[in-house]
Formats: sequence, structure tokens, C-alpha cells
Amino acid sequence: MTIAFSAYRSRMMSSNSWFRLIWQRWLNKRIPPNKVVQLSQRQIFILPTKYGWVSLFVLLILFVGGVNYANSLVLGSTYWLAAIFLVSIFHTHRNLAGLTISIFRVENGCAGEYANFHINLAQQKKDNQHQALLLNWGSCQQIASLTNQSQMTVCMALPMKRRGRFQPGRLKVESVYPLGLFRAWSWIDLDVACWVYPKPIASYLPLVQGSVEIANANFLNRTTGVDDFEGLQTYTPGDPLKHVHWKVFARTNDLFIKTFIAAHQPQCCLDWSQMPNQDLEMKLSHLCYWVLQLSSQKVSFTLVLPSKKIEAGSGDLHCHKCLLELAKV
Repeated sequence: MTIAFSAYRSRMMSSNSWFRLIWQRWLNKRIPPNKVVQLSQRQIFILPTKYGWVSLFVLLILFVGGVNYANSLVLGSTYWLAAIFLVSIFHTHRNLAGLTISIFRVENGCAGEYANFHINLAQQKKDNQHQALLLNWGSCQQIASLTNQSQMTVCMALPMKRRGRFQPGRLKVESVYPLGLFRAWSWIDLDVACWVYPKPIASYLPLVQGSVEIANANFLNRTTGVDDFEGLQTYTPGDPLKHVHWKVFARTNDLFIKTFIAAHQPQCCLDWSQMPNQDLEMKLSHLCYWVLQLSSQKVSFTLVLPSKKIEAGSGDLHCHKCLLELAKV
């Protein structure tokens, strides 16, 4: 009995997989992936909601009752309600027709967090205001309406579970406006993806050659450099003449030189081979943690990976570059 049930279950799963494959192929042919999608009759599907089916059943009962009892009032009411039922098809479809959907901006994130996909909604005609739009993308839902504006941006936050390239799949746009009797929807593929960084996990930083203590990140060394002016000090033989403050010498007949403060940023080397001997994902998580920490403290660092080396740098651009390489490993 158990063997027969297992065989039946496996056949059902295989048939479901086959159906999903056929459905995806047909959907990709009818609504191909595109950066910008403008909904038209070809991309929009429409069917009655459960309230629509109930209304249709009630109309049928009223029509049969009106014919059976020859009641003109019941028949007139039935025709009037049927006309409203049919007109709502047009208005529900029109609420989606002409809507243009595109990706405005994508924000990457770490595993276990959310990636923000900013979607731009725009209307083709000013008199066609798209109202009560329901956007479903995975587990994220948003409601948007284009009533007093020609376009708007909606942020969809999607959870990311694994490191690497993340494709959110198709976005479902639907509407039951205005009466809730019909549901018009479309499955669109915006052909977008983002990179998921490793999940940052705290660890100690091995001090390899070229590394320095992070506590010295803000160390300032006062020299006669050319960074920021600090003050004046008495001239001593051997000081460079280009630093002499000649205006003070003209007023006081005393020689002073200008001193400057030069910020020496420490450099750190994040070396893959020096990280604790753990599995791939743990090493990447530790490196991600230190990339974020050093970047927040504005410490210049080098990232050494098995297949690539990123030269020393600091700032947001350098941080994103390192995180991207960690996501691609």
C-alpha cells in the first residue's frame, strides 16, 4: 500500500512539473522578458472573481424566475444588472491596459536581508488613471494608484536567502477595480537580477604582512606635508624655504614656517588564505564582515581572493566592488 502511494505521489509530482514547464514556455512566448513592459490586450488576462460568479448565478436565477412568472419588473432589473456586469469587464480591463512598468533602481543586499527593487509605473494616457493596482512579487505585496500623477515609483522588498545572483521571477499585476466582479491580471518578467552578498559574520582579523591595528585607523601624524594647515612654528636651519611664512616675516622680521597635518590612513590586507580554516561560505561571511567594518571606519584595505586581487582603496565604491566580488566567488 505504501509503495503504491509513493508511486502515485511521484507520478503526480512529475505531472505537476510537466505542467509548470509547459506553462512557463507558453508564458515566455506570450509575455517575453523585457526591461520595459507596456500592458496591452495580449498581456492581460481577465476572469470573474468569486463575487462575479455568484452575481452571474443570481442573474441566471432572476432571468429564469422573470421568464417563468412573466414578471416584467424582474426581467428589466435582470437586464439592467446584466448590463452593469458586462460594462465592468471593459472598465476592469481598461484599468490595466496601457500601464507601463519598468525597473527604476535595484539595491543589492546581504543574505538573510532584503533586496529593494524600485519599480516605475507610468500611464500612457492622462484620462486613463490606473487605480487600486495590486503588485505581487514573491512574498511582497504593494498597492498603488495612479490618480493625480502620470508616474510613480513603488519599492518591492524581496527576501534573499542565498549568496549569488538573485532573480526574483515574474511580477504579478492585478486589479479588481471598479466593482470587484472581474479580476484582470498579467505576469510580467522585467528581466532583472541583483547580487546577494555573503551574510556578515563577526570574527577576528588575522594580521598578515601589510596589516595594521584597526584601532589606529584615525591616527594623525603631524608633518611638514601639504595636506591641511595646522599652524606656525619657529624656523630652524634645514627647514624647507617653501614653507616659510613670508607675510609674517615682513611684519615681524621673524622667520616662521607653516606646519601641516597629514592624515596617514592605515592599510589592511584581507587575505583569503589567512582566514580561519573553514568552509567556503564561512570564509566569505567573515570577509564580508571585515569589508563592511573597515569601510565604515574609512580604512584603506586590499582584498585578496583565490582568483582575483583588489588593490588598496577605501570608500563606498571600493566597498561595493569588494562585496560584489565576494558574491561572485
